[in-house]
Amino acid sequence: MKDILDSPFIYRLWQAPFNHQKVAPVREYEHLWRGKSVLDIGCGPGINVGLFESASRYVGIDVNEDYVMSAASRHKEREFFCHDALTTFPDQCQPELIFCSSLLHHFNDSEVEKFFCTVQRLTIQPVPFILVDLVLPERVSLAHGLAKADRGSFARSIDNWKNLLSPSLEIELLRPFTINRWGFRLWELFILVGMTKEHGCNELSPIEA
Repeated sequence: MKDILDSPFIYRLWQAPFNHQKVAPVREYEHLWRGKSVLDIGCGPGINVGLFESASRYVGIDVNEDYVMSAASRHKEREFFCHDALTTFPDQCQPELIFCSSLLHHFNDSEVEKFFCTVQRLTIQPVPFILVDLVLPERVSLAHGLAKADRGSFARSIDNWKNLLSPSLEIELLRPFTINRWGFRLWELFILVGMTKEHGCNELSPIEA
C-alpha cells in the first residue's frame, strides 16, 4: 500500500471520495487566508490547492518529488517545491498563513519538535496556522484499525496531540471530527487553528546536524 500511494494518480484517486469531508471544517476559516500568502506543508499532489483559491499566493511543498511534479503540471498558476519539512523551506516563502494536512502523524515526537523549529526559522512574526491530522481512537473500532494501518505510524489521541503541539502553537481551537462513508465512521481527525509562537529552539538545532 505504501508504494502504491506514492503514485500521485493513485493517491488522488484514493483521496477523492473523502477529501471534501476532510477540508470542510477548514473552509470555515477562509477569512484567515483571503488575499494573503499561504504555505501548504506536505501538499501532496496538490489536492488542496482549490481550497485556497482566494489566497493571493499559494506555495506547496512536499518531500515526494513525483507529488510535486504532478501538482505543478496541473496547477501552473501556483508554486510547488520539493523540500523536506524537517530541514528547510524555500527561501522565497513568506507565508501569512501555514496549512498542514495529514503530515505530522508521519513524524515521531522528536521530529514534530524539529518541524516546528524549521517553522520558527521561517516565520519572524507569529502567523495563523491551520492543522488537520489523524486521531488514534482510544476504543477498538474500524477507525482505530484504519489509523493503525495508515502509512504514518504516529497517530495520537486528542490529549497527546494537544500536549505535543501546545509548546509550538498558541491554540485557539482544537476540534475532533469524523470522516464517514457508506454508513461507517472511517477516520477520526482533528482541526487545529492557532498561531505560531516561540518554540525555544537552540541555535544549533538537530535539524542542522
